Amino acid sequence: MAAFLRYALALLAAGVAFCLAPVAAATGAGPIVPNCRHDPDPLSIAAKYAAAVCGNVALREQAKQVKARGDALARRLPAAWRKAFAAHQAALPGAVYNCPPDDARKAADCLGEIMRQRLIDIDDLAASLSGELPDCRPSDVAVRETDFGDAGMAQGTSVYVLDYKGSSSCRIRGYPRITVYDGDGKRQFSYAVYTGVDMYVGFDGPPLPVTLSPRSPGAWFALSSSSGCDTPAGGRPGYKVDVALPLSAEVLKTFALQSTTCRRVSVTPIGAMSMMKAAIH
Repeated sequence: MAAFLRYALALLAAGVAFCLAPVAAATGAGPIVPNCRHDPDPLSIAAKYAAAVCGNVALREQAKQVKARGDALARRLPAAWRKAFAAHQAALPGAVYNCPPDDARKAADCLGEIMRQRLIDIDDLAASLSGELPDCRPSDVAVRETDFGDAGMAQGTSVYVLDYKGSSSCRIRGYPRITVYDGDGKRQFSYAVYTGVDMYVGFDGPPLPVTLSPRSPGAWFALSSSSGCDTPAGGRPGYKVDVALPLSAEVLKTFALQSTTCRRVSVTPIGAMSMMKAAIH
């Protein structure tokens, strides 16, 4: 946590906009272990999740494990992490929104994979409490863009994955460091906004550490921007964004946001893979 606070203070000193949203549980997603005798609004996410889980014995058992292990871990977490962890657990059923909607088998497979990863992520977070891991280095990871995200009404969110290339475990905690350049190539310090809640993203609370390892070789983050603003007189639309690991100056990759005109590019914390489909809505 000390490293994250140093990072936040460094961002503020540099004049970078920083936002940490209040923790809020996912609305309408329902409990991880659904009440299979309750008939909620059939169009709600809770109903879709319950339909997938209640009709599949293996998924019900996975959901029970996710809740049991999560409840046990929550009691051990530092106080500053508990609400964030609870919000992430509460958001998990919302992942069904991003699973195949019209194929029960594919939806079950999708949720099953998310729950398997969630159990790994819970175990990794628990393990991080009992021993310090080295911070991941830029040479340990590669960044790639995914086809996952959302867009509409001149606003868009793109999701990126950090692929781990190492052979032992390391840890990332915090936000990716981003540097924003406008359409004329001028660096704009105030355009970078660090927040887990923006447009199509709901990823509340302070960043939790993420362990990368051969068993769990991925983490994710998202960039959000908008083309709904007028381009400054004489300026050109489109920004470029350099991405680096937290507390690192080494650029991992540069992404082009082709049509962006609004003076804000928000970035989420680096998150565990089990939260990716639960956090994008």
